[in-house]
Amino acid sequence: MTTFLKISDIKTSIINNKDNVGGANDTQIIEWCEFINQSLYPKLVNINPNDYLTNSVFKTIADTANYTLPTNFQNIRVGGVYETQTGTDFGALNYDAETVAFSTIGQTITGGTSGATGTLSVVKSSTLILTSVLGTFEDNEVITGSTEGSATVNGTLIAYKYSNVNLVETGFGSQKTGYWLDDSLNFTPTPDQSKVFVLRYITSLTTLSLLTDDTIIPARYREFARDAADIYWNQWRDDSASEAESGQRAAQALTHLLGTFAKTPSVFSLPNRTNIYR
Repeated sequence: MTTFLKISDIKTSIINNKDNVGGANDTQIIEWCEFINQSLYPKLVNINPNDYLTNSVFKTIADTANYTLPTNFQNIRVGGVYETQTGTDFGALNYDAETVAFSTIGQTITGGTSGATGTLSVVKSSTLILTSVLGTFEDNEVITGSTEGSATVNGTLIAYKYSNVNLVETGFGSQKTGYWLDDSLNFTPTPDQSKVFVLRYITSLTTLSLLTDDTIIPARYREFARDAADIYWNQWRDDSASEAESGQRAAQALTHLLGTFAKTPSVFSLPNRTNIYR
């Protein structure tokens, strides 16, 4: 698994290189790293997409074609929508009539009538993703969490495992099996039964705000991150009023950084059951 540099790592590298940060404060250093993050992100995604892709599980409902995209969705350029296969790795269980929200991952979910149990892996809007399912949850029974959460089962649990079967991109009104995107994930043709699909997508970047925040730069490129930040340091020192105009010079350092990145083998990889993301 790739380890990423924290802002504090880059600050330490600047200090080690210059003996100090020349009067720049932490807020300014965070801003420099934010510029670097935003500049690198689209390029690194194309080089090693598996470092930046995340998953969202969709359990379709009969006669419903449109599903809300995750709030952090940015694009699907190097991702896709994947079918799942029958298996016992995960179970997707829809619910409604929620009276207490489910939030604690790893807690046990229990059916009040059936006595079925499962370990909570992911909470989505109206869907729980469970592992280690024992027994059969019943439609309309009340389910509760061992820590918190209470709702009513809506339908039946679908057990599944990941696959590398990628749906094709189609278009509005198509009768070909696939999907298309606007502000929603739209399946074609409209599903006539419940199935489970996995959307793999690039997330929007979270704005950096703390020295402890992770950047998107792999730890092995500490020196290149330091050199890129150093350009901002010099611009700030020489003319802080025009710091924003240092982008072109920073881009040169980042281009040099990108030229050293090793592309990992192009193998489709999904996380194991302990690393499924919302």
